[in-house]
Parts: sequence; structure tokens; C-alpha cells
Amino acid sequence: MKITTIKDYRLVKNKGLNSWEGLLEKWGDVVERYSEFLPDDASYLYTEISSVGNLAAAAWLNEWVAITEFQCEKGRKYRPKWNGRADLYLYDGKNNEFWIEAKDETLSLGTEQDFKKIIHPVLSNAIDDAKKTSGKEESNAVGVAFFRVKLHKTKEDDLHKRINELIEYLEKRPYHAAAWCFPKETRYFIEDNEICPGTIMVANHIDYQ
Repeated sequence: MKITTIKDYRLVKNKGLNSWEGLLEKWGDVVERYSEFLPDDASYLYTEISSVGNLAAAAWLNEWVAITEFQCEKGRKYRPKWNGRADLYLYDGKNNEFWIEAKDETLSLGTEQDFKKIIHPVLSNAIDDAKKTSGKEESNAVGVAFFRVKLHKTKEDDLHKRINELIEYLEKRPYHAAAWCFPKETRYFIEDNEICPGTIMVANHIDYQ
């Protein structure tokens, strides 16, 4: 069977992220390009900072601007504010700013849990942080969760079946935005007895209105 890169995205309209289509597409390109240039490595295997960097790179490729780890005022409405740092700021050049807090975690394809039970708590943590991060309540605060997808090498025969099940779940649009990339070069990349075939990203916009 010929192995090809599997990448795509889904977006729920009118949830504050309508302009993200090009961004999500470029994010998949960034993940894939890294694996093409460095097939013995994968950008999604590192820290949250690396994952946020991939999204920032996608923004620049999409002719947006981006800055990571920037200083900003944090706080909740009617509560004292404090100075802190946010994970990522995006501006699309069309008066849309996005203040993003991100989390990064592993998603095991071998688990018996359903995908919602794995993804939801991580995204919820990102959303909670994002609620404190936007400079003002009318800003576009977004929680983003990145997942390193893994499967123990003893279950290699189930790899593509489980990848397809994960994609089918994301295609149902359970999140405002979702994207995935499983590069052909790293489809069977092994780290610590785990196959690390790719990564997914999910995001929810916070509506203050």
C-alpha cells in the first residue's frame, strides 16, 4: 500500500473563526514540510512551545502576523488584573485579532476511552487560560489544544483503522476548528516503542457577547 500524507481540517461557521480556513490549511503544510525536510524527526513530538510555533509559522505563511510568548494584561471581568504572558497573538490583517492560549498533550490511539474524554479536558484547560488572557472582553480569545498521536508498536496493524476513527470523530465538527496531519515520512516513526504517526489540533473560540 502506498503511503500518502493525510491532512485536512474542519471548521464550524459563525463561531468566531471563519477566517481560519487558510490558517488551518497552512498549519498542515508546516507540519508536513518539517517531516519532509527531516524525516528522522517530527515537529509535533516536542513541547507546547514547538506546537505553538507551528501555528505561528502557519500564520505567517497565510500572510497574517504572529508573535509568541508576548506580554499582556490578564484577568477576569470585574476582578483585579495582572501582567503576564500569552502563548500566541494572531492578526489576520482584516481587523481580526486572536489571543490564544494553548495546551499540548499525547493522544493514544490504543486507549479504550472515546476521543472526547481525551480531548475535552485538555481543550477546557486551554479555554480557561484564554478567558484570562485577552486584553478586553470583546477580544477574540481562543483555546487551542495540540495532540501528539501515538500507538504502541505492538498494535501497528490497527494504526490506519484508528487514525481513520479519529478523523471521523473530528469531521463531525465537535469543536469550532480542527485540523490534522499525518505525514507520510513519519507514519511509522518510532519513539520509546510508540508509533508517532502525526498530530491533531482543536480550537474553540470564546464568545463574550
